[in-house]
Amino acid sequence: MAESARQSLLHSLWICGDSRVELFAPDQHPRMGDPLWAWDANGSPDLDAERRAWFQHMDDVKPVATSGDDCVLVTSSGAGGVALIRLDDKHVLFSAPLKNAHSAELLPGGWIAAAGSTGSDVLRLYHLEDGETPRHEVPLEHGHGAVFDARRGLLWICGSDHVFAYKWETARALKAWERVHAIELPETGAHDMLPDPHHGGLVITTGSRVWRLDPQTQVLAPFVPLERVPEVKSVSVEARSGYIAFTKGEGGHWWSENVYVLTPDARLQVRQLRGRRLYKVRWDQPCSL
Repeated sequence: MAESARQSLLHSLWICGDSRVELFAPDQHPRMGDPLWAWDANGSPDLDAERRAWFQHMDDVKPVATSGDDCVLVTSSGAGGVALIRLDDKHVLFSAPLKNAHSAELLPGGWIAAAGSTGSDVLRLYHLEDGETPRHEVPLEHGHGAVFDARRGLLWICGSDHVFAYKWETARALKAWERVHAIELPETGAHDMLPDPHHGGLVITTGSRVWRLDPQTQVLAPFVPLERVPEVKSVSVEARSGYIAFTKGEGGHWWSENVYVLTPDARLQVRQLRGRRLYKVRWDQPCSL
């Protein structure tokens, strides 16, 4: 299949950084062009000045759906916060402060789990009907990466040098935070975690490596396509094609102006957004197992 035809079958790309989250067409290369959809915290009429300050360093973005509405779930580091934004009218359905929030997950029944890193070091559980007041929380050092595993009824979460799994039962929230797995990583700095819908398993980034975790066996192995790529901040595998979108820290920074797409035959594409501090990239597809 010709490359142009193959790219036309790809999902669009979500990108976050600075105070913005944006959705881009998949075939824009090397310049990203105009976004298909965009939201800037600084221009949101649903956020007052205090809440806008929470969302100046966007560090995660996930397409989700709740109550029949397509939404995007975002987190931001720094002052930090988590927000759920409806795509149709860009209305902020939920927002809450969480210092150095690094990932969140939408759970069945209107729950949101959010992981905070330095300054909070916590996993918090919110319900949409409560607003910003959390229902539960548990200490979580260097909290990052949250993924819901519906088939096994687990919430997977990263913390420092471990991946944890908590049993999920809607009626009892996280079943009094019953932790059923604690998998030690080969190095510290667990950062990003997302399912690989093309090959299976969870893809996890740490300080200098990328790994694949089998949720069934809890076996951890190097993620071969990016095994030699340093400073990877996010990885998203396209479900149908296996194309890998990723970001990495460059020039001594935690951010970059570039988004990378690695094809199944190992050709690397670079997509640029000059003047931006980009952090995470996601294909526009479900981010839950």
